Amino acid sequence: MKQIHLKKTTQKLALTLFLVLSTGAYAQVGIGTSSPEASAALEVQSTTKGFLLPRMSNAQMNEINSPVAGLMLYCTDCSSTGIYAYNGSGFVSLSEGSNSTSNTSFGSELTIEGANGEAFSTNTTCGGKVISATDCSNYELNNGIGTDPDGSGYTVVQIGDATSGYNQCWMAENMQDGTGPTSPWENETDNGWYGYFGDGDQIPDSTPSGFDEKEGFLYQWSAAMNGATTERAQGICPTAWHIPSDCEWMFLENNLGMSIANQEIDNAFRGTEGAKLKPGGSSNFEGIVVGYRLNDGWFVSRGESVGFWTSSNFGNKAYGHFLSDQDDIYRGPSETSHTISVRCLKD
Repeated sequence: MKQIHLKKTTQKLALTLFLVLSTGAYAQVGIGTSSPEASAALEVQSTTKGFLLPRMSNAQMNEINSPVAGLMLYCTDCSSTGIYAYNGSGFVSLSEGSNSTSNTSFGSELTIEGANGEAFSTNTTCGGKVISATDCSNYELNNGIGTDPDGSGYTVVQIGDATSGYNQCWMAENMQDGTGPTSPWENETDNGWYGYFGDGDQIPDSTPSGFDEKEGFLYQWSAAMNGATTERAQGICPTAWHIPSDCEWMFLENNLGMSIANQEIDNAFRGTEGAKLKPGGSSNFEGIVVGYRLNDGWFVSRGESVGFWTSSNFGNKAYGHFLSDQDDIYRGPSETSHTISVRCLKD
């Protein structure tokens, strides 16, 4: 009897859908109302139930084949969880406003050129990867984001080619907040620790220690990611911002003029675009060389280099991009138990 009942229910549902869709071809459709609004093809009225959009992960959203402008869904694990709509070039978060999110999947469809004149889609390492390329809003440029320890927002900077429509909005100062433990460092172990240069461990006698607001904190990878392991996770970043991926860093380098060939070099210093990212550089990124802590317990390289975590990892290593006292940029994996700096990228 249960099987018969299910069949009848299915038949009724199919008939209902047929009638609704058939009616919609010639007139308006109202659910919960007999007089839908004149400008609406479909109106749903209820005081006890909602309208449910398709729910999917960020990865599933960006695997949709040829989405049409206006397509809507609910993203379950995006940095800004909520309703997204496709605007013709990328999915945007409706909960954060039209400028909040432009997650673009780079493949054969995207041929925008960076300052080097090369299309970033020729970067085979990043083929099919999702890149956040979104303008900063005027409010963010004037007021920053989040709240840093002195009570003001972190300053932000827009980097990219304004004519292309694919800018990136970056923090212009290092993160100095987090949720890591206050227990002492555990050498060679990524135990979610973060702190300032020289905090509770060994430093060269000639190197000053102590917290410097301009330098921010140094983070082990799990602390930067706030326990997450997925690429482009929010981590310790403010809402609607995230820990950039390795490819999002390469897109930044592309916008600064680094060649595709140099971008894809692994485990080495490449190019000369690091000069644009350091204090006084043309990008206004202001990457102060604050040094870092090795997992042997030593804080080193203050005034000589700085590393920035990405959310791209494998095993006990994660990719970082490093500036030095020269003009090049290092790209390569680093032990997650090391501590380096964090810059957030807008979704």
